[in-house]
Amino acid sequence: MNLKKLLFGLPSLLSVAFTLFICYIFYFNFIPLQVKKHGLASAWILGVIHTFLAIMTLWSLFKTMLSDPGNYMQVVQKLNKKHYERNNLISLPSNDLESSTQINNDINDHSSDSTDELDQTHGGSSQLDFDESIETVNTSTSSANQTVEQRSHRSKIAPKVDEKWQDQEDQIDQMFSEGCRSFIRFRYCHKCKQVKPPRTHHCSVCNQCVMRMDHHCPWVGNCVGVNNHKYFYNFLFYSFLGTSHAFIALFCAKNSINEFQRDILYMLAGVISLAFSISIGILFATHTFILMKNYSTIEMGGLMPKNPFSKGSIRANLEYTLGKDWRYWFIPIESPQRACDGYNHSVVPSY
Repeated sequence: MNLKKLLFGLPSLLSVAFTLFICYIFYFNFIPLQVKKHGLASAWILGVIHTFLAIMTLWSLFKTMLSDPGNYMQVVQKLNKKHYERNNLISLPSNDLESSTQINNDINDHSSDSTDELDQTHGGSSQLDFDESIETVNTSTSSANQTVEQRSHRSKIAPKVDEKWQDQEDQIDQMFSEGCRSFIRFRYCHKCKQVKPPRTHHCSVCNQCVMRMDHHCPWVGNCVGVNNHKYFYNFLFYSFLGTSHAFIALFCAKNSINEFQRDILYMLAGVISLAFSISIGILFATHTFILMKNYSTIEMGGLMPKNPFSKGSIRANLEYTLGKDWRYWFIPIESPQRACDGYNHSVVPSY
């Protein structure tokens, strides 16, 4: 169990508690008062609106909290699994491949040296027998040392290749501003021991690399990444509407501020609604802006002057996170036409 993530996720319980507390005051204090003053019809309409907003807020909150934000290790395992199957490096069982823990263990043990297994000759174009099991490949320390010597030998006899590639990378870097060069490259994570694609960052709380990571939010108890950024945006949208609606309704139901202050719980619900309405409104506006520009909170500083990930229009940038079908943008479910898989990013030096 990740104790650090558990501790950082405690504020998410407050999110649920505040939502339920405001609903309790609204139903058992505000609704009876509204019935007395304006009749049943008005109270019923306001009650239905608040119920809808509360349900959508909790739905999107739990979707953000329980969804995988974009663990790149799972993607690596799936890609390696297909690679090993294609080259007959492991024998796959006839049952469900995704539920096979043995294959995942094999992949974790051998993914780091799969390149060495397929490149063991001095010429760099070796062949691996199909009937040779993966357990018998590169098991001794001497063969590992031999591979290191071969790599050193290749780097000595072909220095021009490395220099040519470095020149190519330098030319690519000149197309982008200095602040965004690190975002367009594949990098190596020393904690996950894996190469991570562009826009992937390691979360110290979750202790994993998250594709297109935005930030780790303690109020939802999870990272916000490529898989749940839409749900987090829905949570901000509905919680902003819900808290604003609750504050206006609770405040306007009283004739004066003095009357509003007489009931402590009633006043506390109104103050909490106002505070969260302002803070969530600012956060919602911020995320609307960054989604329209197609960058994350982490990338704001480096990509704000010139953004190589922009799709050229506001709608196309929003589709990158919310999906291509606008009818699903504000429903906390997976979009049927997803525009981003998390590891294939088109980089456009459009400046």
